[in-house]
Amino acid sequence: MLTEEEKQTLYKVIAAAIGEDAYIKTYVPRFNDATVSVVEEMLSANAICNKHMRELVADLAGASAHFTKGWLKRVLRGGRDIVQTSNARGYGCAMSVKSRWKTPIVMSTF
Repeated sequence: MLTEEEKQTLYKVIAAAIGEDAYIKTYVPRFNDATVSVVEEMLSANAICNKHMRELVADLAGASAHFTKGWLKRVLRGGRDIVQTSNARGYGCAMSVKSRWKTPIVMSTF
């Protein structure tokens, strides 16, 4: 059983990962241990997604590249086909994670 403070903190964690969501917020009073488990899985999925995006940027820029104005254009001119071969699942992590985990979060409250 979660305390009211824990439920509010859990919502803050959710909002930090996927943004404010009025629908999820209505279920805060019903958050429970199952909700905690779902949010743990969601945060793991979000971390993996963001890791993929960081890897893509690192591949594009090179490990020692400095992010100065025009860096991407220089990389693209280099003729490397990195964009096509990279795993770009990191794009839109918050939205993809939200679309995947919003329903399980709400369902965990029943």
